[in-house]
Amino acid sequence: MTSRLHNAAAYRSRRSRSTLARCFVVFGGMRVGYNRANSVDVRIEFLPEGKKENTVPEISLTRSIDGKSGVAKFRFEKPSLLEDPSKAAEVTGMTMLDDEGKLETIDVQTTFVGEKPVDIEAKYIIKSADEWDRFMRFMERYSKANGLSFQSPADHDF
Repeated sequence: MTSRLHNAAAYRSRRSRSTLARCFVVFGGMRVGYNRANSVDVRIEFLPEGKKENTVPEISLTRSIDGKSGVAKFRFEKPSLLEDPSKAAEVTGMTMLDDEGKLETIDVQTTFVGEKPVDIEAKYIIKSADEWDRFMRFMERYSKANGLSFQSPADHDF
């Protein structure tokens, strides 16, 4: 039921008694290009800017036991968008783009320390098994585009 992408930083025990199966995923490592003929550049963008975000986020995933819903939480530490602090207050959403189209959320918050923006957090709500499958296809493409690999937690001891 749970899965993870390589380089995971933290896990909850599989024996968790909560109603959600939990999986924490950290994306990091070397970026590599991934382009196929006639393919869209797999990327994450912040709205209204619409430019590719180069910072690879930390992502935590939760999925209900019945597989019908879930949540993906993204945390971008020092995203390139915040290089211009005046744009931090303008962030209105996040878009994930790939060959199939786009996934969007408007649940986005910028964290400030003093008056300086330091990170952006976004939450993508998954409402059905089909949406979960679509999100995971995006994540597979995104991981390939960023030199990451998929690995089941069954391969690891907790």
